[in-house]
Amino acid sequence: MKPGLATLLALLSLLVAAAPSPGGKDPEPPLSSKRYSSPKAVFAAYVAAAEKKDYKAALGCLTAESQKDQAAFMAYLMHYFRKNFPEDVKKTMQPLFDVLDKHGLTEKALKDVEVEQNPLKLPEKARLALRKIIKKPGPLMIDLGVATAKVEKGGFGGGQIKTKTTLEDLKVEGNKATGKIVTSSGGGVSTKLKVEFVKTGGGWKMAPGLEYETDVPLPPPPKDK
Repeated sequence: MKPGLATLLALLSLLVAAAPSPGGKDPEPPLSSKRYSSPKAVFAAYVAAAEKKDYKAALGCLTAESQKDQAAFMAYLMHYFRKNFPEDVKKTMQPLFDVLDKHGLTEKALKDVEVEQNPLKLPEKARLALRKIIKKPGPLMIDLGVATAKVEKGGFGGGQIKTKTTLEDLKVEGNKATGKIVTSSGGGVSTKLKVEFVKTGGGWKMAPGLEYETDVPLPPPPKDK
């Protein structure tokens, strides 16, 4: 396997672990009505839920608008993989692509969604296009989480990867806060993601960003056939 491809496979598990993101009103239908007393509290609840693979509880820590964006981000990443990965790798990842199809994100539906050089950054044009197609962002994220666990058990990317997720550089100003979600594995692969916190409805929720940073070099973009 080429080093660049192995890098992306290893990063995928980290991205899903750090992924759920959402803003504003709760998702429809509400995934959780629970409110948290501080940014640290909602982040701790999110990490605990993710470790238990309780995807509904994890999404309940996030805001709705950001959830829609993060669902678009994960769909974009899967779209990148489906367009550019070798057939043998795509076969292993089929449960993830089945989730896309289930939610109307078929290859035909995404034919006009262009992928750019960096798959870890969601372009604005793709974000807007995918948000129009995705009807149920919460269920999509939950289904992708379940599918990711399934392909990991099948040996995807070297098998299940143990990760550690921490919150760094937290700064709180009134009803808003900022920080960085840092997710790392024992193999030295890590990602950083800017995150905002908002206090609404008597409690705090999370709204992660749409561009991951990694200390591992990414592979060059695929050549046009």
